[in-house]
Amino acid sequence: MVATSFFTGQVVEDFELFFEKEYVYLGEFNTSESMCLVANAFKIDAEYRLMVSNGKVVTGSQYHLNGKMHRNTHIPDDVITFAEDALSGGFAPDDAFILDVCESQGNLFFLEVNPISCAGLYAINPGIFVSTINETITKRLNHECIITTS
Repeated sequence: MVATSFFTGQVVEDFELFFEKEYVYLGEFNTSESMCLVANAFKIDAEYRLMVSNGKVVTGSQYHLNGKMHRNTHIPDDVITFAEDALSGGFAPDDAFILDVCESQGNLFFLEVNPISCAGLYAINPGIFVSTINETITKRLNHECIITTS
């Protein structure tokens, strides 16, 4: 299943305002079968943005710590392991995508999934980010195209 639209997680109290006034464009993408995740609000201690390709975390960064912006290139091993263990079941909305993981009271949770084309990079390594996109595109083109010579 491929997700057709993404938007950032947020607290929504007025659903009519949310879907009919603020996010009118989502109506053209959403159907009665569209997935929607609803969860109780909780305190987030740390947030991490991970770039995923082929089921593996290729780069990432921390971007929040204790409710404040905190950009750091270090991703704890347990965050990477948590993400890759969950991804080993085959979840991949695209060949390369962004996965946000958060920590709350010592536990790790998935926060959101984003396409690589519209996610803030924070302190993600730009060289790895660009080379992964290039590799992904090249692999896709080589797989889908047959090149002939005259």
